[in-house]
Amino acid sequence: MNGMIDTSRILEVRSSLGKLAGAAVLVLVVAIALGGLVATQLSAFFGSIGVIAFGAMGILLLWRFGTVRDPILTFSPEGFRDARATKNAVPWRSIHSITIERIGGGHELIVLTVDSAIERI
Repeated sequence: MNGMIDTSRILEVRSSLGKLAGAAVLVLVVAIALGGLVATQLSAFFGSIGVIAFGAMGILLLWRFGTVRDPILTFSPEGFRDARATKNAVPWRSIHSITIERIGGGHELIVLTVDSAIERI
């Protein structure tokens, strides 16, 4: 390998719909369980708050499950796009450096240093 990155094709990274659906089901099950607490009067106040909070989270996750279709990251010959940060692609020529930073818990992040003119877009 010569150390070059193949940018001749398009690579898309999508969110995991299975994990999103699993999280939605888990949150809704917790809301239903807290609703059972409210019905038995064990702790009506905290149970009611839990039902409202977890019910809202579950509805939000289900809504997101139905609307998420676009890739989160797209790498193409022209550049890359992170849908969470911008609608526009960042051209490869605008990237000054790519580094890896270690953060707590043994996690690593890829950090791109981008031209300041592109950051304003």
